[in-house]
Amino acid sequence: MFEVESLNELLEDEILRLYELFFGPVLLKKSSDTYVTSLKSLLNNEGVVEKLIEKLNNSEVNVLRLLSILPKTPITFINEKISILLGEHPSIIGKIISNLQNKNFIFVRENRYIIVPALLTKKSAIEPVNIQLLNNDTSNSYDSISLAHISNLLLYMLTKEIKFSKSGTLYKKDFDELQQVFNSFTGFTKEEYDIIAYFCSFSFVNNDEIDWIAVEAFFNLKPHEKMLEILKTVFPYLNFVIDTIYENKTNCVINVNSFKDLYKSCFLSSELKNEPFKIDIIGIINFLLKIDFFAINDDMITVKYYETFVNKKMDIKLSSNYSIYINSDTTEPDFFKNAIFSNLVKYDKVAEFEINDISIKRSIHSGFAYSYFLDFVNDHSVELTSNVESTIKSWYEKHSSYYMIEGTLFFCETEEKGKIISKLIENGLVNAYEMKPNSIFLIPNTEKNTFFDFLDKSKITYYEKKPKSFSVKNLHDTKLLFDKPNLIRFVE
Repeated sequence: MFEVESLNELLEDEILRLYELFFGPVLLKKSSDTYVTSLKSLLNNEGVVEKLIEKLNNSEVNVLRLLSILPKTPITFINEKISILLGEHPSIIGKIISNLQNKNFIFVRENRYIIVPALLTKKSAIEPVNIQLLNNDTSNSYDSISLAHISNLLLYMLTKEIKFSKSGTLYKKDFDELQQVFNSFTGFTKEEYDIIAYFCSFSFVNNDEIDWIAVEAFFNLKPHEKMLEILKTVFPYLNFVIDTIYENKTNCVINVNSFKDLYKSCFLSSELKNEPFKIDIIGIINFLLKIDFFAINDDMITVKYYETFVNKKMDIKLSSNYSIYINSDTTEPDFFKNAIFSNLVKYDKVAEFEINDISIKRSIHSGFAYSYFLDFVNDHSVELTSNVESTIKSWYEKHSSYYMIEGTLFFCETEEKGKIISKLIENGLVNAYEMKPNSIFLIPNTEKNTFFDFLDKSKITYYEKKPKSFSVKNLHDTKLLFDKPNLIRFVE
């Protein structure tokens, strides 16, 4: 039976357009109640809606079915989403959606949502999927060789300063190069390389510059937390599912087809801030299996809950030819520092990094001074021959002749105001660089809080000049229109 009652959920203009779908163009407009009465009367006849749907071609029917999964579907990236689900080009999907809208099968509301009248779909609500909690299971200890591969791949991408496409994927020449270094040991597919590239691009690269603070934050995570961070960044529409499952702190089981349905609902319901990564549900499941988030037995998926991990120390050796050898499966958080001052050149059970003049120059540019290098090798009891140490030191000295600092520019609108700041610097009350006499000052990031705290205490007023427009990248901040209990039902 079609949901005639759903007419009450439509706006007045939508009711009129739905009426025109069944009865043709309206020349003389009447009240909405009149249209509702006529529609209810018509829909009492068997097969009316089916005959109408039969007028659509297969592609239109497929798109309409997907748009009917939810009571309303966010319009953001809808062409790209349905393109991924159906395997059609986004431009073709856009034309199909436009046709359905012109034919009055769907409505766009507030330029934000697509509405498909429930009476066209025989569906009035989202069906939550059942997830069985395995309360007697103990948590797993995370130990994934695939995550070790991913960590090393990320370091390789960073040391090579690989440039990614606008969608965050690899160019062919870079993919070919990665395959030569990694493929014999990792067995990753092109799609999986692109997943890692997408994560690297959106997490660690900003305006073609590597954000080493973000890199450090990631490598400071525990291995299972890294795994979740990757999933939440590349597949933000699954954040809700991951968080909801992990709230229960136990393994759980879900039917494969139910997971596919849940994925579709979350994917279509998500209000994404970035274009979704192009991967179908089979590719997602395969990746989740590879990184040990999933296990599959017959048609049932076990979602693994982790609280601990297998710790693997870092064993480092530095040769006389400036090569560093490290066990590639280490879980040490400062493993990433190798990528700051050296280049990953070979990968197997042992990762080989090479220190050279160029890599030291990069480390200087990244703010990794010679003293930090010494701290790193001393922390890990790395033996340095006098020849290696002196050469590396000479490279650091060569590229440390100049340095840069990052900070905040502080502008004084009058010379009189500028003299006050100059006097504060002269008297050692604040630390800043005078870029233009009594006018422009640079406050280093390390001194920013102290500088402005002093101004506040001294009752010196100032304001922050905001740009006209700015955007903040936050891949995790992805909303779903429908969540628990609409999507998930836990059972014992």
